[in-house]
Amino acid sequence: MAKPLRERKTVLLVQPAIRKVMKPRIPINLLPLGYTLRKAGFKPQIIDVRLKDFDEFEIDWSDVLMLGISTYTGPMIHSTLEISKKVRKRDKKIVITLGGVHPTLDAEQTAKHKLVDFVVKKDGEETIVELAKAIQKGKPVDKIKGIAFEKKGKVVSTPDRKRFDLNKIKILPYEMIDMDKYNMAEFPINTSRGCPFNCIFCYNQAFNSWTYSLKSAENVVDEIEYIVRNFRKVNTIAFSDDNFFMDKKRVEKICRELIRRRIGIKWMSTIRADYLVNYSDKFLKLMKDSGCYTVAFGAESGNDRILKIIGKGTTVEMNLGAVKKLKSSGIIGRISFVWGIPSETYHESIDSLNMIKKFREINPESIINGFFIATVYPNTRLFEKVREIVPDFKMPKTLGEWANWELYTEGFQPWLDPKYVDQMMTASEIIRFQFFQRMNPANYFKNPLVVLGIKVAEAVMNVFATLRLRYHFYKYGYEWKLFNKLRFKFIGIT
Repeated sequence: MAKPLRERKTVLLVQPAIRKVMKPRIPINLLPLGYTLRKAGFKPQIIDVRLKDFDEFEIDWSDVLMLGISTYTGPMIHSTLEISKKVRKRDKKIVITLGGVHPTLDAEQTAKHKLVDFVVKKDGEETIVELAKAIQKGKPVDKIKGIAFEKKGKVVSTPDRKRFDLNKIKILPYEMIDMDKYNMAEFPINTSRGCPFNCIFCYNQAFNSWTYSLKSAENVVDEIEYIVRNFRKVNTIAFSDDNFFMDKKRVEKICRELIRRRIGIKWMSTIRADYLVNYSDKFLKLMKDSGCYTVAFGAESGNDRILKIIGKGTTVEMNLGAVKKLKSSGIIGRISFVWGIPSETYHESIDSLNMIKKFREINPESIINGFFIATVYPNTRLFEKVREIVPDFKMPKTLGEWANWELYTEGFQPWLDPKYVDQMMTASEIIRFQFFQRMNPANYFKNPLVVLGIKVAEAVMNVFATLRLRYHFYKYGYEWKLFNKLRFKFIGIT
């Protein structure tokens, strides 16, 4: 028999899924919520449906107070709504709360959905605790900062709360999940939130509102040391920050402390091209000596006009200079591009593909992560730019419709000519194929014959890829459409 709400303590924290994933990344977005809830006396239970179906988890339903789901824009919303429907059907008293990027970017629309009781906006660590206490005690929620909810047919959105101080959580509660089921080779940690830049396609300013939260260098290295000592499978720390190098002095302290403690772990992060060209060789050597072996940055385009539209704050020369700096430092660059920005022409996109060639000529070790089609998200500057070109451009009208809005996928860019899209999608698939060639199929398939077959197929496809890139022939890319479908079906990565 279900307990009354005042006696319930379990809060289900759900990681939704697009599909099942072999050894997914650790859900570091949910662990901080688990930490603050447990500290407040609740019983957080993390449910990761990337590992198994929601119905397969053992849950004491009589004690469940709240369901909290963190979701992105796109197909993950299908999973979110499916789980919410199951919970609502089981017990209507359980409060359903959505948080994360998409619910924050479109809080009003999300709060209107019949399966959603509350939206937790932006940082949720303190908000979810206050909300759970209010629900448990039957108190009003109107004065809780950082939430949105529907009341008498209208959406109430309370003022945002101050940024959560990341230093309040020294070590994440990894014991809340079965670590053996996750990919720990590249172990993700988050040491800061926010970014001072304003790229046209990025969610960051709508989500973070030009505010930042930084974990101290000492606390960062304490966490890394804990991870390395307790999880033997870790060989790389992957900083998942919005802008890890935003505070250069902090990074310098982290590097020096890693060296001083002789932790001996490799690390990787994102960076910006303008940062790289302005860094001294001495600083880059410090990064290298502390364990940095690769950094990723968005070159975005090989054309200065497009870079200005994006608002990246970088130039073609900066991007080239960044690759040269990385080569001289011995740090590998992982570089990504975007195409299909409003008003971008076919020839401007070819400029980007030519830049990829230049990067590889400068340093053959450069990794091109992808050449991705631009996708519009709510409350971004890209949406406003598209409206200038396509005045009647409409975004999805409901949370359910957003589930069909896919990242890096054609069909969601009405401002682009279909022939241009078809050719550039072929180029996109080729670049992504070359990226995945660096992955060992033996990590995904146990059958040696399957592994051999994949390697043979890759060798054949590589011939086609080389010829198409050399002559910029991207018409009739049927083999690459097939490759994309097979990769998505068997490996689950786009």
